[in-house]
Amino acid sequence: MAQSTAFISTAQYLANLTPNQDTHYEILRIVKNAYNCRFICFGHLDESGEIALAENRIVAHKIFHAVAASDEIKEMAREVIDSEFLANDEVELSETYTVIILPIKKADGVNSVLVIGHEEGFEVDNDMLNEYLGIASLAGTMMNRLKLELEQVHALERERRLTRELDDLNRNLEKRVEDRTREILLEKEKTDRILQTITDGLITFNNSHKIGPAYSRVTEDILMRRQIREQDFLDVLGGMLHDSHIDSAKTFIELLFERHDLSEELLLDVNPLKEVEAKIGSTGGDQDEITKYLQFKFNRIYENDQIVEVMAKISDVTEQTILNRKLEEQQKKAEKERELFFAIFRISPPLLNEFLEEAEGELATISRLIETHRECGGDFRERIDAVYRAMHTLKGHASLIELSVIAQQAHVFEDRIRAIKDQGEFDDETLQSIIDMTEDIHGLLNQSRDIVKRLADFRESHCGETIDANVLLLNTVKKTVDKLCKQEGKEVAIDSSGFDTRKIPKTHNKVIKDVLIQLIRNSIIHGIESTEKRKELGKEPRGLIRLTSNNKCREGEIYTITLEDDGQGLDLRKLKEKAIESGEFSEEQVERWDRDQLADVIFLPGVSTAENITMNAGRGVGMDIIRHNLIKNNGAIDISFEEGKFCRFDVAIRVGTAPDCSGERITAGEECIEQN
Repeated sequence: MAQSTAFISTAQYLANLTPNQDTHYEILRIVKNAYNCRFICFGHLDESGEIALAENRIVAHKIFHAVAASDEIKEMAREVIDSEFLANDEVELSETYTVIILPIKKADGVNSVLVIGHEEGFEVDNDMLNEYLGIASLAGTMMNRLKLELEQVHALERERRLTRELDDLNRNLEKRVEDRTREILLEKEKTDRILQTITDGLITFNNSHKIGPAYSRVTEDILMRRQIREQDFLDVLGGMLHDSHIDSAKTFIELLFERHDLSEELLLDVNPLKEVEAKIGSTGGDQDEITKYLQFKFNRIYENDQIVEVMAKISDVTEQTILNRKLEEQQKKAEKERELFFAIFRISPPLLNEFLEEAEGELATISRLIETHRECGGDFRERIDAVYRAMHTLKGHASLIELSVIAQQAHVFEDRIRAIKDQGEFDDETLQSIIDMTEDIHGLLNQSRDIVKRLADFRESHCGETIDANVLLLNTVKKTVDKLCKQEGKEVAIDSSGFDTRKIPKTHNKVIKDVLIQLIRNSIIHGIESTEKRKELGKEPRGLIRLTSNNKCREGEIYTITLEDDGQGLDLRKLKEKAIESGEFSEEQVERWDRDQLADVIFLPGVSTAENITMNAGRGVGMDIIRHNLIKNNGAIDISFEEGKFCRFDVAIRVGTAPDCSGERITAGEECIEQN
């Protein structure tokens, strides 16, 4: 059906019409003009369905005569109903006009109609009827909008009025309190009624902290205390706020009463109770303690230029605070997921899969250690050292492939373990905290696997080739060197021309990689000097790490790796100090040690020559991990060095299916090393 120009223009006008109190009459005016109606008006349906207009009278064929007979309707409809018709009270409409009555659908149903009148004999076809029905539908929509917007406007006006009143009260509180104090005291009953309607806690207290007799009813609900009048304000808060907050509040209240020269703005800035966490429980002890977040605002009340009381406004902002914190947590979580996604996207699949398997293995080790302690008991100190080593290894691998989200979480884990060791507390709560942190990292690993799964198709089409294990290990080594050089501000080259692991069983790949990574980290962080220092010493500006291996081993034989750097060697004086500081050895013992015994200090857990703890150094666990892993895998390590010139590590591992060789002597480099 083609719509007429009149309908289109009317519909557009009504759609763009801003609802207001004159909307009803504007609708009548525009429709009357567009369709050249003789008259038009609204009607309402009573309970019987009859149309009622003008003083609720029920009318039949004289409906518009009844409308015209009402002075009120006459006045409102003067612009939309012909003046001649209004003047003629005796007009019989059924004999003179063609009348169309259309239902108006509103949100609460059909209870209104749109009545349109044309000259007698005017033909109304289906198209026009449909257009009129459309006009009636638009009218209903406009009325719904009008109703909603008027309700919103009224609510907004009420809110604005209350806000203005509250703002005025806050801005003029000092003057109003001074002017009205005596009158308020005389009109206590009236004041009490007002206080009961305030939605925030409102109390007053004097310079002895004693709460006044009048306060808002909601104060008791917020503080979950009854009959607080005449009580000490700080005592009321003492059971719910931290002691540090109470101490700060006491000092602040003294300022409120004693320092007249301090402005309200300055006091607002230094208010220690702007927003505080409160632990609140019922006074009878029959209700569990709950956490609330409260805001306190203080205004001074003057009388004869003297501060006589302080008014405290207490607001419960718990829901808002919790919502804000959840939003922050969600934003942080989303940011972590984005960071994890882009980090994983840049990592080759073999390297990533290797990391995930190794990380899961370290977490499984931690879980087994905790479960063993729960079942068997005993001293947890040795086990917690093993937990520490496992997490440090995981952090190192995550840092290596630049999964900083996981590396940072592991760093936090290490901090917690260090604190537990220092406190010496190994109860169930401590164990649970370790489990919880393990689960956090496990969750990140699961997210990583999920991301890998989502990227599987992309990886298959772009990175489907297989990478040689030896190449992958060397790439990992070189990547470690590049990353650490960037972080430490050093220049280091690596020579791996004599290194090959392809003859080694796959079961030994992990221990070899772990040992190499830790040795390289040790060389770059502790061994090789900065570029400036090397120049001062007459060395090449760029340090060198040379990596070689015995690549002709057969099953059951010894596989050897040598890593040598041209750095500063070992500082025996500093190692001697660290050994004494560890508390494991007396000064007399250490003074009797030879060079080799002092060099072995670097393998002690918790011993580090780094000045500060960073993501790369300072924990004193890296070299301990090397020794521990080699012992578990029938291996050994030997150190040779010359201060200021070089440091070399010779590593030997028995490969293949040879029996456990604990207690045997395994050759590493040119020396024979006793297995522990």
